[in-house]
Amino acid sequence: MASENSPRFLNYPEAKQGPKVPYKNDRKQNPTMRGLVVTIGAFLFKRLRFLRRFIWFNAGFGDLRRIREHLEDYEPRFDPTVIPVLDPISAEREDDLLLHTDKNPVSQKEHIRYYSVNDYHNMYMSGELTPTAVVKAILPLIRRDIIPQGEHSLAWFDTKVDLVLAAAEASTLRYKRKRPLGLLDGVPTAVKDEYDIDGYRTCLGSVNDYTGEAEPEKSITSWCTHLGTIPSMVRRVILTAVGTTLEEAPQAQPMLLALA
Repeated sequence: MASENSPRFLNYPEAKQGPKVPYKNDRKQNPTMRGLVVTIGAFLFKRLRFLRRFIWFNAGFGDLRRIREHLEDYEPRFDPTVIPVLDPISAEREDDLLLHTDKNPVSQKEHIRYYSVNDYHNMYMSGELTPTAVVKAILPLIRRDIIPQGEHSLAWFDTKVDLVLAAAEASTLRYKRKRPLGLLDGVPTAVKDEYDIDGYRTCLGSVNDYTGEAEPEKSITSWCTHLGTIPSMVRRVILTAVGTTLEEAPQAQPMLLALA
């Protein structure tokens, strides 16, 4: 049996003792206001800054400032990724967490619905498939500049066919020479309409054009070039502050809720 103290999660944050701050149940009573009193109070509240400040602190919103000095020495964690880990005995019975390179030809896995990056890489290396063939199969499904539009074109903002095919052909040539740039070489990728990418507009889901000039070696395009991935499309995003019904969304439709 696994030890009770053995780690059960990967990337689980280390437990740290919190600051020793005495608890004070300092409850304040705010008067109930109705009718004309509310109208007068709102009028004064809008025009008298000291009144707003008093009510803000009286409601307890400023209490967190008192413990700020106790939290300054703690490093914040912004990555919530925590992966459950099975104990060694369970891991022998279930190989769900085994990380390995699949040597079996993907053609034997007829039951697979979605291929992983590793699957694509193995097929490219074996010559069973090429990045150009993958791109030519995807483009008719997502293009918006053809009639009829692609089956999944609703989810995509723009696709530059010439740029996509050029990147795919370059990747195909590298695999033909057995010199891929890495595991991600030739894998089609989608970039959300929140980042600048060469040859595409950035609209952030709105009708405005926010395209900026990317810095050399710091753009999405340069990263894709170094990794060999194929940025084959720009994915639509829902405009910030648009209602959940998307009735006011300039570049979205209700179906996007299921695709986002």
